[in-house]
Formats: sequence, C-alpha cells, structure tokens
Amino acid sequence: MKLLENDDYPLLLEELEENKMPTSYVKYMDKTNKELNELIEYDLEEEDIEWLKIINNEKIKNEL
Repeated sequence: MKLLENDDYPLLLEELEENKMPTSYVKYMDKTNKELNELIEYDLEEEDIEWLKIINNEKIKNEL
C-alpha cells in the first residue's frame, strides 16, 4: 500500500462530479419475501469441512 499525498493525486470537486456514476446505474432493491424464502442458507461446521476434505481427496485419487 502506498499513501498518496495531496500533491500526488489532486482531486477537485468538479472532477468528482464529472466522473460520478449516474444513479440509474446504481440501484439496490430489497429481495421479496418469496425470494428470501428460496435462498438456501447453511453454516459449515468443522465436521462438514473435514468431510469435504475427505471427499475431495477421494476425488483426486480417482481423478474425478
């Protein structure tokens, strides 16, 4: 990371306004209840991770 001094990168208010993304490009929409209900959520636990390691090693051995 390099910290830039003001002299290295002068930003003028006009430049910021000119390069600002139009609001029509940025639009956040909340998901509907139906969409939220269709989402699958799952928290991996330590057992799940170990199981995945075993399965992945088996796949590697079998060239899958």
